[in-house]
Amino acid sequence: FWNVLGCQGNCNNTNSSWAENNFTIEWIPFNNIGEDYNSHILETSQQIFKIDISTDEDWTVNNGRLVYDGTIYENANKEDLGGGNFQLTQTINILKGTSGFSSENRSFNWNITLSEIAKGTLFSSTTEEHNQTVIELIFQLCGSSATEPVLNFTMIDEETGNEINAAANPKHSLLLKL
Repeated sequence: FWNVLGCQGNCNNTNSSWAENNFTIEWIPFNNIGEDYNSHILETSQQIFKIDISTDEDWTVNNGRLVYDGTIYENANKEDLGGGNFQLTQTINILKGTSGFSSENRSFNWNITLSEIAKGTLFSSTTEEHNQTVIELIFQLCGSSATEPVLNFTMIDEETGNEINAAANPKHSLLLKL
């Protein structure tokens, strides 16, 4: 905590007063040089998030975590660029939203842990939060409703060539990489 004593005249405390509030200073041993991500994306797409940081050469990145929409993605790929500069990269698959959501904002930030090389002192800090707009991925024929089938997947037994009845398990998930 810190505060300021204001003195008037010869500072004999006759007209001195402290500031009404105390203040704090947070020291962070790295600078966020820049971040790279797509601001508008499709659900189920694979996305790459990057952050470039600079720190004193006495420090190194111990761990980088991307915190995306409440999910923590540990152990981001760390590249030591030299001179106290590092780039952290995390690739994730964007989860689909609830059907019919159209678009939604999802927040994310980085949690970065550094260690002081000589002493082993650990320091963790969280970066500023960002928003990413996730857009619903809709397949439909032009001019039709979304309830009309666009794709028909038929399962065939490779040995006999006979069609397989999928009625026992009618729900299937498909991750599309666009």
